[in-house]
Amino acid sequence: MIALPTDFDPTAENILLDYKVVPLEQIHPNPWNPNQMTDAEENALAESMEKYGDFDPILVRPHPDLEGAFQIIDGEHRWKTRVADGKKFALVNIRHSNDQEAQHLTGITILDRGTPDKLKLAQLLAEVEAMSSIEETLDGLPMAKNELEELLALAKHDWRSDLETPPAADKTSPETTPPSDWETFTVTMTKEAHRAYLDAFEVIKQQTELDPKPNIAHGQVLEALSADFLVTNSGGEGKKWTH
Repeated sequence: MIALPTDFDPTAENILLDYKVVPLEQIHPNPWNPNQMTDAEENALAESMEKYGDFDPILVRPHPDLEGAFQIIDGEHRWKTRVADGKKFALVNIRHSNDQEAQHLTGITILDRGTPDKLKLAQLLAEVEAMSSIEETLDGLPMAKNELEELLALAKHDWRSDLETPPAADKTSPETTPPSDWETFTVTMTKEAHRAYLDAFEVIKQQTELDPKPNIAHGQVLEALSADFLVTNSGGEGKKWTH
């Protein structure tokens, strides 16, 4: 129970109070959440909630498509942890938000305390900006306007223009040898970097048709990412990059 002072005016104080305890099956994740957590971070969250309890309400809105259900704005990982732990209920704070406000609030809360996937965050903010304006999108975000513009450009980039069509496969041989001007190499990266690369791969794959051979498809994606990096860091020329 929340004990409120007799002279408390929630409107004047700009404090929105609509807390309820609801069954977990009535709570659903949103499709735009860009937040990501490593296995270590998820384990730490679960241990903290087990030791101290879940004292932070999940921010939700009435689900736009499911009557009597709620859609998460902020708190998806805490909701998943409760589900995995076999809990039945969760404390929620209900906010009656439209799509633009809900997505904007997700972006703000993630940047305040989370680690967002850059590509997914870029796509989320691009959707918010499309429903409002760049100035409204910037409100509440812990970033400068030029940083937001870079993210919006990333979301709107046409990766197809960076891709070079690979040579046709030699159908007379089951194993096609790459042309002499092609290089084959392996890379080693952290799990976080690999996850970011796979996210980029999926974004580019959605925008253009990649070669059916995985090794060539990954080469195309690396070429697209490299080309975009060169353009970004060479004043738009994309011809030469020096460091």
